[in-house]
Amino acid sequence: MWAIISTSKNLKFFDLKGTTAKEIEGLSYFVKHKGNVPEIPFEHNFAVTTLIEHGVPLFINKADARSEAVALNLTGFKYLKLTPTIIKF
Repeated sequence: MWAIISTSKNLKFFDLKGTTAKEIEGLSYFVKHKGNVPEIPFEHNFAVTTLIEHGVPLFINKADARSEAVALNLTGFKYLKLTPTIIKF
């Protein structure tokens, strides 16, 4: 699953209701060393459930996320891959 996130220092998610991203409490990332891939300190099942509860769309593949971002003319975005083992609604 993929989410569209901002390129800001703090982890922010696009809900696709506007062109600004928002922070979701309990979901953040950090970079240990400059140039490294961000570490995700949350459990992916929790992340997916939380994003769904906050109305953040999730996409099955990256191409679908990209199509949506381009259609909305979003700028300053990238993608976050989530690999949940189960989704709780």
